[in-house]
Amino acid sequence: MKKTKLFWILPVVGIIFLASACASPAEVEDPELDREEEQQELQLDREDEKQELQSGVLDFETISKDTQSNYQEDGKYVIKDENAFENLWQDASDEDMPEVDFASEMVIAVFMGEKSSGGYDVEIVEILETEDTLEVTISETEPGDDDMVTMALTYPEHIISLENIDKEVNFIVQ
Repeated sequence: MKKTKLFWILPVVGIIFLASACASPAEVEDPELDREEEQQELQLDREDEKQELQSGVLDFETISKDTQSNYQEDGKYVIKDENAFENLWQDASDEDMPEVDFASEMVIAVFMGEKSSGGYDVEIVEILETEDTLEVTISETEPGDDDMVTMALTYPEHIISLENIDKEVNFIVQ
């Protein structure tokens, strides 16, 4: 009985030995390739750090966010002076105009226009400053076919103020 067990163990051990000895060249580690990969990773890390220094998420303050604005048109606006803001505010709201120091601040306003029911919303979710631009990310929400909504006209809007930065503004709708 001992000879039978030994008879089967020897071929299995031999096969395992041969399989491990026949490693392909791709499996053999090359120190030169490892150094090249490390250098590529370092270069990518440096580029990421440089991009982070050139861009950043900006803070902003909400002036007004409502679904009952008086502003009936779809629009996205960058406002850098008090007269333009006053004209827009008169079209958008019945409330007193908030104070904005246009010497150091600017206003961004987004409107979805007139909607036939509730369930619509617009929100400025992020402002990213890059080397050349401000990227304003906007989230627009619409009701689903089966959603229960108010059957009334709505006018979603979001108006914010932030530091006055003299760069091109791009709007990105999610």
